[in-house]
Amino acid sequence: MNLGLDPSLTHELHRDDPDRFWCLVPVPPAARPPVAALLAFNQELGRVAEQVTQPMAGFIRLQWWREAIEEARAGRARRQPVAQALPLIQAAGLPDERLEGLVDARERELDEAPITDLEELKAHVRATAGALQAGVATLTGGEAERARRIGTAYGLVGILRATGHLAAGGRCLLPADLLESHGVSRSAVLAGETGEGLRAVARQVAQAAEAEMRGLRPRRGEAATPLLLITRHQLRALGAAEYDPFAAASIGRPRHLALRLLLLQGLGW
Repeated sequence: MNLGLDPSLTHELHRDDPDRFWCLVPVPPAARPPVAALLAFNQELGRVAEQVTQPMAGFIRLQWWREAIEEARAGRARRQPVAQALPLIQAAGLPDERLEGLVDARERELDEAPITDLEELKAHVRATAGALQAGVATLTGGEAERARRIGTAYGLVGILRATGHLAAGGRCLLPADLLESHGVSRSAVLAGETGEGLRAVARQVAQAAEAEMRGLRPRRGEAATPLLLITRHQLRALGAAEYDPFAAASIGRPRHLALRLLLLQGLGW
């Protein structure tokens, strides 16, 4: 698939964000370069919290991206592969404030204070994964709020699937009040300990994801449809694993996803 980007970015996107890479399949070829650039931009922002050991270093990196957005708009794109791709997004019509919003939302991941409750978690995911998918919809003429809901559901499940990875890095994004109400300590999560309490927390987060997608059906030509299908599959698999978030890391994409998408494209299901 020719995405009109630096080949290294295309490779990284396929390797590191394979679920969202599938979102390019329903997108018209002419719209794929800016969409792929936006996905690559999101990848860069998502790495910041993992690449720094002190919050201030992360804030500096995020400010670097704010300045990169401004300079790209002025025709002076910085000499970094993703920064070089920013003009593709801007030329396709996504306002700079939407890009800056994605940067701003990542500051919460540098805050060492725990996520207080499920509402805060949903708000954060809505501002990151949800806003990203809404941006993709804007670039492709899709329905932004519907895409935001799908992206938010996918992001909530993604946090459950990443619980083990985050814990290994000393991070936990599960709501503190849910952990406390089910008798689960943050230190236990960081130590990789599972149990009925943690599964109950994961179940509530999963239910929030299900609520985001309630009433939504796949649509032909919609960039968010692959994530809708993937998230539904992952929620079913998570339920089969009794909502153990440490087992969720191995959950992949549904079988025959490519065939399903082909049928959706060709038959308009």
